[in-house]
Amino acid sequence: MRTLAILPVKSFGTAKQRLSGSLGAGARQALARAMFSDVLGSLQRVGGLDDVVVVTADRVAEAASAADGVRVLADTVQAGQSEAALIGVRHALAEGYERVLLVPGDTPLLEPGDLAGLLAVTHPVAIVPDRHGTGTNALVLSPPDAIEPSFGPDSLARHVKPGGSLVIDCYAKRWTHVIGWKYILRPITRRMDKPTLYGIVDRWVTRLLPLSTFLRRNFGAVGARILPILNYAHWGLPPELNKQWSTLDTFDHYSPWYDRPQTLKTVRGWYQKNGFRDIDVRYGANGIVASGRRPD
Repeated sequence: MRTLAILPVKSFGTAKQRLSGSLGAGARQALARAMFSDVLGSLQRVGGLDDVVVVTADRVAEAASAADGVRVLADTVQAGQSEAALIGVRHALAEGYERVLLVPGDTPLLEPGDLAGLLAVTHPVAIVPDRHGTGTNALVLSPPDAIEPSFGPDSLARHVKPGGSLVIDCYAKRWTHVIGWKYILRPITRRMDKPTLYGIVDRWVTRLLPLSTFLRRNFGAVGARILPILNYAHWGLPPELNKQWSTLDTFDHYSPWYDRPQTLKTVRGWYQKNGFRDIDVRYGANGIVASGRRPD
């Protein structure tokens, strides 16, 4: 499937205005340029992409892109990242691309492997929310005009068509998340390459499973939280199957980059802020399950 990466870039001179209280204009421009370079470098290392284009009106971004052999599309409208993304989408359609990956220029922590995983998604639309869960960090659209792309604050809601529903399943923010092992260790473990992390998890699960089983049997759920591994021996699983489950789930505990538990109030407020109706927010099997309908 021919895939084009589209990188909409704001003018470096006007980027990161929200940091104006902490950084001067020169420092903000330097930060914006550095983030753009990081994102462009990551995109160029993704094997599943056929080409990359940058959409910008900034001369510095244009020169940097040209130096890397990347095609630049002129942002003649300069109406924001969403409109710039549309310029890239129209180009993709005209050139016969079957799919587009849209990534803003201010997402510097992107890893080529993460982008490759995103391209492996088979749905016509894949959306990566921002750290607040309300904006948009990346889009994969197949075909390129599957939906109209939107970036910026509350852009996630704008991807829902009028009359459509948005369902959210997220972890619940409870007192246990403050002392949970995964939230204590994950700032370190999520930065490890995955094979190394898996090897560490596999060794420690093997060593700690007998003690974990003893603690669970004698002290219940409280005892199960003492050690930094998961254990399903209380389900009556055969030992080898329990080790496999424990290893995989413990790895899953420590490997994600994004995991931001929310409260019922926060999730409900997000739906209300964006004008959704028929809002239902409640606790589910894995945390919070919510749904709401965008007005027609």
